[in-house]
Amino acid sequence: MVKTVWMKSPSPEKHSLRNWKDGKINSYEITPEECGLARAQSGDLKGGTTRENAELLRGILSGNKGAQRDVVLLNSAAALIAGGKTATFREGIAMAAAAIDSGKASQKLEEFIAFSQKSVIEAHMILDKIVADVKKST
Repeated sequence: MVKTVWMKSPSPEKHSLRNWKDGKINSYEITPEECGLARAQSGDLKGGTTRENAELLRGILSGNKGAQRDVVLLNSAAALIAGGKTATFREGIAMAAAAIDSGKASQKLEEFIAFSQKSVIEAHMILDKIVADVKKST
């Protein structure tokens, strides 16, 4: 099983990757084209404010295509490799694309948002109770 994967870009042409597998560090380089993705220009990847980036992510998970989706697919593939779910970037990209295109990724995002909002509300309720208890005891 691969323990970790990380990438750095020494040049815009290739991305260097390293992973820990079977007790040793493996190093290799990939290009977007080798993964079945188009090469992007840096301006294609520009984000924005927190709100704009949230809208961008929702758009990607709703099926918007382009360079930003490709970055999501590539990063998802790296996570799937690190988690031992796939062995190659092409397979990982296909798995991530299937999750997005089926609506499952968007559904998981909505579930996470609902869970996190519920957790925040519950945390506030607990804090309110603690403050009330402290006020009673003083």
